[in-house]
Amino acid sequence: RYTFVEFVDRYRVLMPGVKPAYKQGDLRGTCQRIAEAVLGKDDDWQIGKTKIFLKDHHDMLLEIERDKAITDKVILIQKVVRGFKDRSNFVKMRNAVLMIQRNWRGHNCRRNYGAMRIGFLRLQALYRSRKLHKQYYMARKRIIEFQARCRGFLVRRAFRHRLWAVFTIQAYARGMIAR
Repeated sequence: RYTFVEFVDRYRVLMPGVKPAYKQGDLRGTCQRIAEAVLGKDDDWQIGKTKIFLKDHHDMLLEIERDKAITDKVILIQKVVRGFKDRSNFVKMRNAVLMIQRNWRGHNCRRNYGAMRIGFLRLQALYRSRKLHKQYYMARKRIIEFQARCRGFLVRRAFRHRLWAVFTIQAYARGMIAR
């Protein structure tokens, strides 16, 4: 035997949407709905004015169903709590991994940038060196060519001067011989 309040408070977990007894207006109707849903309409249980009367096997069946329903709800709560805990751990782990990846990529980019910068500086130095060498070589070649032309000009002028001197001496010598 259960009073309506005790029955509703104890077995309301068997039907979804049933409020606690202190919020119920029709406790008798709620008890009847719960009993019909779990025990069936044609079984030998009865509802009195203030109590519901059950046989032992009905009480046992209600307890087994209540235990199943409470176990299912406990498992659901555990699943939700574990899911929340695992999600929060996953989010923390993912944030840590993202931080490590971000820092590693930054470090890698800075290292690669330093290596590329050194490489470009060496390339620039090599290019400038080659350019200066080529300019020096061209200037040296032009100067040598200019010196060669100047020497040639000086040699030809000296040769003409000597040739003129030889001609002058020959002319005087012929003149003296002819006289």
